[in-house]
Amino acid sequence: MALPVWGLLPKSQTDPEKIEEAIARMIEAHNEDPEAHLGPNGSLFSHKASEIIDHRALSIVEDKIKNRQVTLSKLNYDKLLFQIQFESLDSWVIENTGNRGLITLQGGGCYLSCGDQVGDVLALSFENLYVRPNGRKNYQFQLFTTFEFATMNGDLYIGVNDVHPWNPSYFSGFKTKNNGEELYAVWGNDGPVSEHRLDDRYINDIHLFSMWIDANLGVVHWEIDGEEVWSFSPSNLYFDNEVWFYVALRRTQITGFVETWLFNPVIMQDL
Repeated sequence: MALPVWGLLPKSQTDPEKIEEAIARMIEAHNEDPEAHLGPNGSLFSHKASEIIDHRALSIVEDKIKNRQVTLSKLNYDKLLFQIQFESLDSWVIENTGNRGLITLQGGGCYLSCGDQVGDVLALSFENLYVRPNGRKNYQFQLFTTFEFATMNGDLYIGVNDVHPWNPSYFSGFKTKNNGEELYAVWGNDGPVSEHRLDDRYINDIHLFSMWIDANLGVVHWEIDGEEVWSFSPSNLYFDNEVWFYVALRRTQITGFVETWLFNPVIMQDL
């Protein structure tokens, strides 16, 4: 005679409930008990009572935090932080070929329109001679902008580290090429230039562009609308320049507009 499976045996001669059924019932009751593990030696009690609650790295995501819960004191108490609202251009350096082109402040943003001659440049840079950007201190920038209206007639550069970003050895950020038809993430820091072509759909409409550096891992990340579009591990993270942030338009075709809008640039790095 075959022996019955242990879990299918009744608990006792007076209780027909199977052992397997009893175990399932007790587990379900335990899972539904809101007080489970809350006793002095329970795991949840220890978790709640700990001064520092540990979690896996990268396990806390944005949708778990209520809006307006992260204050500026949590962001910049140990960092250099520039939040730019474009109330004026007093602290910006402007380069404007032949005084052609136009920069105006509109609704909290900044509008740039390049001059009408091929080779004209209109550039806006945020600089500090005494406190310089440094990739070794987890430098990062982000802003809302559009590459759309720089296309076909010129190129747009957004990034850090050089006042002439078409000199690629000293420019890192985002740029267009071939009369604004192609969008790239680029890294150039006094060495070989590395660049990665991005999806052309990011040229259209306004997007959030960001570049940030993880100095501990030695990795540079490029993001658009919060999604990573490229990462790169350069041999050198040091910036030897006073330019914290740079935007430039350069006309490559005689017809049409070469223009863009900038909104809410944020620049940050460790002290």
